[in-house]
Amino acid sequence: KINTNDQDMTAGADPVTQTYDGTAYGITVNVTFANGETKVPTISYSEDGTNYSSTNPMYTNWTSTAKTVHYKVELAGYAPISKSATVTINKRPIQITVNNAEKLNGRPDPIFTGTITSGTVIGTDVLGTISYSRSNTGVETVGTYAGVLVGKIESPNTNYNVSFKPGQFKINTNDQDMTVIL
Repeated sequence: KINTNDQDMTAGADPVTQTYDGTAYGITVNVTFANGETKVPTISYSEDGTNYSSTNPMYTNWTSTAKTVHYKVELAGYAPISKSATVTINKRPIQITVNNAEKLNGRPDPIFTGTITSGTVIGTDVLGTISYSRSNTGVETVGTYAGVLVGKIESPNTNYNVSFKPGQFKINTNDQDMTVIL
């Protein structure tokens, strides 16, 4: 006798959505039986909906789209259940604030730096090659310039969404390099 799924055996899995944290995530299939019975069905998984195995696909890194995991629940005497659920790993947000800097008029620009002010880097991950520069290069007039120190990332780690908050640059009067001739 094959019992009906909707009365005797049901199965489901919630979608999984996580922000990248270096941990592997997969779906959890929950199976219940009528009258609270405890039975152990066979659960098989597939990423393509055709080739199934007992291995639950796990995802650690950012997924550009939701990954669909198909699953089958089978137990002798019950009609099999076939369904799917998704796993999505979102990018981890990181904000880097470009540190304010200053120099004396006529002197070379200092080395610009930045600080992570929001978010955390996981383990030994590298965000990419980060560089800092002054968007108003060539301006040497004494003054304070808001938002001109900027950051840029090359070869970014795709698990992160890195944004930069610009810093200010101040060019001070240079009394130190003045020579007084009497």
